[in-house]
Amino acid sequence: MAAGLPIDPSSVEKRDPPEPDILCSTVSGQEFAFELTELVNHDMMSRNARQGDCQEFLENALICLSPVDQQAVRERLHNADICFCIRAGARTNQIRLCLHEILSDLLDLPRSFVGEITAFSSPNVRRVLQSVDVLRGEFQGPCFSVENLGGVGDPATGILRAKLQKRYVTTASIDLVAYLDRAGTLPDAYWRRPLSELFVDPTVLGPFARIWIFNLRAGKIECTIPN
Repeated sequence: MAAGLPIDPSSVEKRDPPEPDILCSTVSGQEFAFELTELVNHDMMSRNARQGDCQEFLENALICLSPVDQQAVRERLHNADICFCIRAGARTNQIRLCLHEILSDLLDLPRSFVGEITAFSSPNVRRVLQSVDVLRGEFQGPCFSVENLGGVGDPATGILRAKLQKRYVTTASIDLVAYLDRAGTLPDAYWRRPLSELFVDPTVLGPFARIWIFNLRAGKIECTIPN
């Protein structure tokens, strides 16, 4: 293990609640239990998925325009890179339903327009878009990109607080392993400071003897509590 504990690999067992997730022992026979949890921002993952969906919707909407309108968009925006800034509360279905209106607003732009658009003719568009930024350059346009608005929040402390409040049935010493893995994994800035504030007193760890923050992809321990 990355922690350097002398765990006997043949002793590792998956356990069911109310026991911790893993029970194992060292080569000398000392038992350890590990509870596992992932530090992942589900809101970030959801918004990233929405971002990809919206970009695909826009590209498909252009293809589905009438040949005349499609040609007009391509001529007017042939060298444009267009970034759509979506409002934090907008739902994917809302965006999909007003794509034609969004493209219509683009057709109303002056041919050489560069800058930010914050006023939209349709109330439907105003509900889902904060702004549209138009750049011009050596692009094979129109190029569409999508930006999500809103902060990622601090789910790390909530995840760990929930674990600290649980009760487990085992005679072994329990460690909590909070791991970072998927695309929605939190950047360092979003978990290091909140965790240091949560564990001002590193001896108050609920049912756990130690907490490990483990970067699964990098195969390294980011920090332990207590240090």
